[in-house]
Amino acid sequence: FDLVSRAETFYGGKILGMFAGVSLDMRTVQPAPTGVHLDLTLVCSGLRIVVPEGWRVRSSSNLVMGGLSDMTQTTADPDATTLSISGTVLMSGVQVVSKPMIEVVQG
Repeated sequence: FDLVSRAETFYGGKILGMFAGVSLDMRTVQPAPTGVHLDLTLVCSGLRIVVPEGWRVRSSSNLVMGGLSDMTQTTADPDATTLSISGTVLMSGVQVVSKPMIEVVQG
């Protein structure tokens, strides 16, 4: 699944993946003032999350034979938008990357 969110005031949501591959692009969302929270339940799946440059990532996920890789390039700005990730990742992989907004326009 390739998901692109264009939500106004995006607070977050839940992602359930079983034997699946999911890509979530959040570069066009307007994040809530409190940040964005994703609750994951992944079993034998892969999840790629694309965020705008400058977002911070915080994870409190339960990883069981799985992994979470934060590939974002974050500044030390304490007011930067925070993506909070929680939930269970079982024999799955999660990758969070940042890309510039220009790529959204160009494809």
